[in-house]
Amino acid sequence: MKTHILCLGDSNTHGYCADPNDCADHGIRFNEEERWTCRLQKALGEEYLVTEEGLSGRTTVFVDPIHESMDALSVIYALLKSHEVIDLLIIMLGTNDVKERFGANAACIAAGMERLILKAKSVDLSLIHISEPTRRTPISYAVFCLKKKKREKAQQHRT
Repeated sequence: MKTHILCLGDSNTHGYCADPNDCADHGIRFNEEERWTCRLQKALGEEYLVTEEGLSGRTTVFVDPIHESMDALSVIYALLKSHEVIDLLIIMLGTNDVKERFGANAACIAAGMERLILKAKSVDLSLIHISEPTRRTPISYAVFCLKKKKREKAQQHRT
């Protein structure tokens, strides 16, 4: 069975492209060669399954009065169950939490992320990683840890 990585995020995970001239296909979404989730899949290879659950405008816990169902807290349990078994959950959220209409400061946003993580932990996960896709490394530290954990587990089974 492949190692399953679920990427939960906002427009950065969805691949939203604000200026179509910046996208190879000149669309509103980066293509599979450009999106970080697809690049992660390519870097990891066929032993891994990278699933993107990105939604432009998604928040951690803040209910948007203009757009419904945009907070991750209200959908994370269903997402985790519908994609199980998940070995690694990468969360890339918080950017939309700073919208003026939410009136949240950094402490409120951090508390929201903590609530989201606690809810995610209600489903059996090997690893949860809070990330941003701006690093220039081919794989995230969390994926490195997951690979190491997988090697150690395989080594334990051999001995």
